[in-house]
Amino acid sequence: MDSSTTSGPIVKRRRLTMAEFSEILDSVAAKLKNKTECPAAPLVEKKARQEVYQAKPKNYVSKTAALGATEKILTLVKQCPEWGTKKIADALRLQEVSLSRQSIHKILLKYNLNRPAMRKAWQATQKEMNP
Repeated sequence: MDSSTTSGPIVKRRRLTMAEFSEILDSVAAKLKNKTECPAAPLVEKKARQEVYQAKPKNYVSKTAALGATEKILTLVKQCPEWGTKKIADALRLQEVSLSRQSIHKILLKYNLNRPAMRKAWQATQKEMNP
């Protein structure tokens, strides 16, 4: 190796004793306690002074709402609670509604119907309510 690749004299490393390590931690803790101002404090104050912007209202209607997909999904779940997102997506495609499995899963999560057991229990309550 040439001398340009080394950054200085090679120092042999050794393990610290618990007492040495404790002294180092105490000195760091003392320095942090003595510090009265956080270095990021000016940035935090600057951001706090800025205006808080609210989210813009949506200027579009979601695809699921426009197609009435939620109602169609719920009727399919009511008829066949054992179906998963793939079968529901295929059945919707036959009704000329194209939705991804993820979108269907989000709707099922929204109505707490993401598990077959939950869908079967929901189906039973629907039958009781509408005989």
